Amino acid sequence: MCGSTHPSYKGGKMIANGYIFILNREHPHNNDGYVQEHRLVSEKCLGRYLTAKEVIHHINEVRDDNHQENLYLFNSEIDHRTFHHKKVKVQLISNLSRLSL
Repeated sequence: MCGSTHPSYKGGKMIANGYIFILNREHPHNNDGYVQEHRLVSEKCLGRYLTAKEVIHHINEVRDDNHQENLYLFNSEIDHRTFHHKKVKVQLISNLSRLSL
């Protein structure tokens, strides 16, 4: 038994480390068929796939709050780490709708 016929199937959705993963085997950046939901939400808003280098940050730091208004796109892991290591943090506002223009 596999997929929806398997007794532990949960509709193609799972949670790991607080992040929601959605089954999407056709996605070019899937991991064992699953993609992080916040990346899917961001891609839908932007109208394109994210690159492997791009990082999505949860503004309120709640990993399963994947509303567009709570997501901020960093161009790289280095940019994301730099943000977290600043002594004075700026209040981020979602940039996804601005980037999709």
